[in-house]
Formats: sequence, C-alpha cells, structure tokens
Amino acid sequence: MSDDGGLVAARLPARARLSEDATRLLRAAVVSGSYPDGHRMAVDELARQLGVSTMPVREALVALANEGLLEVLPRRGYRVENMSRQDIEDVFAVHSTVAGMLAARAAEVIDAETLETLRALQADVEAVAAERKPAIGREARIEQLNFDFHRTINRVPDARRLRWFLRTTTKFVPRRYYELIPAWVPATMDDHPLILDALERHDAEEARRLMIEHVEKAGALVLAQVDENGRFQPATGTRRSGR
Repeated sequence: MSDDGGLVAARLPARARLSEDATRLLRAAVVSGSYPDGHRMAVDELARQLGVSTMPVREALVALANEGLLEVLPRRGYRVENMSRQDIEDVFAVHSTVAGMLAARAAEVIDAETLETLRALQADVEAVAAERKPAIGREARIEQLNFDFHRTINRVPDARRLRWFLRTTTKFVPRRYYELIPAWVPATMDDHPLILDALERHDAEEARRLMIEHVEKAGALVLAQVDENGRFQPATGTRRSGR
C-alpha cells in the first residue's frame, strides 16, 4: 500500500468538500483492499490524503462503520473490519434476489422504446468486445455499458425502495473487479440477450429467473477472483463485534 493509501489518484477537487464524496472514495479504497483488514483509519491522515477538512472524513468514517466496513474502537477511532468470503456470498445472494424482482416488474411494463435502448447498449457491448486488438480500457468500457444496461432495466418499474436496496449491495464490491475477470465479458454476451428476450415477451417469471442466474454467475466470478488474489480471507473463529 502506498503512503497515501492508494488514494493519490482519486483526490477530491477543492470544491467537493462533502462527506458523501469522502464516503464514496474511502468505501472504494476499503473494499478494494487499499486498506487491509485491521488497518487503523486516522482522521487527520485521511483528510490530508483527500485534501479536505477533518469533518467530512469523520462523517464518512461514521457512515462506513454503520455499513459494517469499519469497526468502532471506543475513544480510539476506527479500523477496517474483516470482510470474509461469506460476506461476499451474502451480498450477491441479496443482490440477485432484488435484481430478479426488479427484472420481473420491468417485464410487466417495459415499452418498445426502452427495449430499443437496451438492444442498442447490448450491440455496443458486442462491438467493443469484438475489437480485434485489445484496446486500452476496453473492459472498462464494457463494464460501463453493462452498468447502463442494468440501470435501464432497474429504472423501468416504480420501485424506488428496491433500487435503494440494490444500490446498497453494490457498495461492497468495487465495479473495477469485473474488469479484471476474463470470463466476465463472455457472461455478459451470453446472458443479456436472453434477459432481453424475456423482457420483450413480458415474461416476468422468466426475466426474474434469468436475472437471478446472471447475478449469481457474476458473484461466482467475483469470488473466484478474490480467492485468487487473496483479498477476502475465509472467516475463522469468532468475528469481532461491531456489526
């Protein structure tokens, strides 16, 4: 880990001194492993790294503790909480369930214009994936298109609370992980057209089933990746309190 905890490239602009910006950057650093399990989060040092005052950092640390990413040390601050393999499995179990519910509701009310948008996004995914020479940032471009594809589906039904639950689950796995997984692009290519077909037929149950399977597959790929790089260690013994 660098002296700046991996945050040098992600400094906040001088005008962006809001706690939610600090929370977002610190969350990404924690879940991506820039700060290892047990690392003490020093407010003054973090404020220096982010280029902000200590107040938004303190608010960010409280928010991350409430999310279970940090452990509160009475009168001593915060340290990074252990994130086990089971934690990630649980995140994807919830994510797949909620994503399936949103897909089912979307299938009931989706219109032709939205379906056309989804097909255009998928066509862009396939075009980028088919580039003969590996292009810089190709996986990142596909990941963004994938994000837009799912966000479009999730916004179809009137289900603000479900979308809130879904966003909560996505906080615990960095989006960049998907760019690092070789099998992720083929999974996107294979699964999206099937989901699209179910949406076009207004087959709610099929859309639900396919979306659940798709997210579960993504979860399995992420778990295989973290098993390989060792970021999330299997839980052993009794977990520390503070969850």
